[in-house]
Amino acid sequence: MKGEKIMKVFVLDTEDQSFNFVETEGGLSEWYRLLHCDLIDITERKIGGKYFDVICDDEGLFKENPIISAITDSGEARLVGSIAICNHDGEGHETGLTWEDEKIIVMKQAIATRADGEKFHVIVLDE
Repeated sequence: MKGEKIMKVFVLDTEDQSFNFVETEGGLSEWYRLLHCDLIDITERKIGGKYFDVICDDEGLFKENPIISAITDSGEARLVGSIAICNHDGEGHETGLTWEDEKIIVMKQAIATRADGEKFHVIVLDE
């Protein structure tokens, strides 16, 4: 969406196992590009005591060997595929992360291990 305000979001990319804060204008085509998919879902999830919008790859479960991107404190898988995390304005629009939000997200990153021993990055959601 040209002309929109640039916002900072967190992206956990399961394709290349990267996790970064990036600046974006948002919008459907941008979420598709950032998450490497053609279908997204937006869900509200609690992370570190605060609710965030999580834009997720809605095709994640249909990919061969889906990669978990979010777990609960007890280790249960909640989301698979690449995700982007941002705030919302209460009216259905995604907004950028604040410095305090970034600190929460950094503290809730973790390394998980598959049954085959492979390690991967995840975000830990509140139960």
